[in-house]
Amino acid sequence: VWLAEPLQIGSDTKGDVHITRGGSAANVACAAAGLVPTRFIGCVGTDFLGDLVASSLEEFNIDVRLQRRGSTGVVVVLIDDDGERTMVPSRGASALLCDVDPDWLADVAVLHLTAYSLESGTTASEVVRLARLTHKSGGLVTIDTSSSAVLEKFGIDRFFDSLSEIQPDVVFANRQEWDVLSLTEVVVDRPAALESTVFVCKAGADPTTVHPPEGTVITVPVPHVDGVLDTTGAGDAFAGGFLARLVEGASWRECCETGHAIAAHVLTRPGAGSTLPT
Repeated sequence: VWLAEPLQIGSDTKGDVHITRGGSAANVACAAAGLVPTRFIGCVGTDFLGDLVASSLEEFNIDVRLQRRGSTGVVVVLIDDDGERTMVPSRGASALLCDVDPDWLADVAVLHLTAYSLESGTTASEVVRLARLTHKSGGLVTIDTSSSAVLEKFGIDRFFDSLSEIQPDVVFANRQEWDVLSLTEVVVDRPAALESTVFVCKAGADPTTVHPPEGTVITVPVPHVDGVLDTTGAGDAFAGGFLARLVEGASWRECCETGHAIAAHVLTRPGAGSTLPT
């Protein structure tokens, strides 16, 4: 929802409504799919919205593996004049993933998760199991911290307990999430389960910083983008580009530069972008 004026509580507000593909992990998959073979694993409802999610992912030539039950998750996203987004999520079936066939992880080099997946339902324990299976087969596991509000409601200590179980190879966080989790202190005094983790801090138009375990921080400037209208999905697009290059063995700087290029593409469009560069 692109607001044309300040939100009029209790009355009508002028604006434009756009219906787009969503879901953080689905956005990442679409952003990566133009660069490397990509698979999406998730749960949607037995409804027409679930059909739309499946077809929109298939348009990106993604290998789509869906469980279907309940009602498809929906998010209302309010966009203000500065392009900043405020989300109202209804998780629906996305919280109901369970008993994923291990064959769905065949040949997976990187499994990307979101903190949203840890929030509730059977999905929370299932993604931990899938992370363990991926590591066991030699793949990497990455996670996006997703939302400062979700982290605070979930509980910071509880979230780090989940990270200890998942043992991610890469953690993505925006500046707000980074501060909520006190990651500046964590990268200096790392818990044992995160000793080998690479932490990536996304800071909007400010430089992205990569914090590898050896302690040498890599700073990558973000190119200026004209006409920013909607920040929704920009972080997901960055992660998709970053992970695609990671699979190819690129440097951390090169991973960030590709992530920035794809993120720039979605900043001038509603949602995470119906088309993405290759």
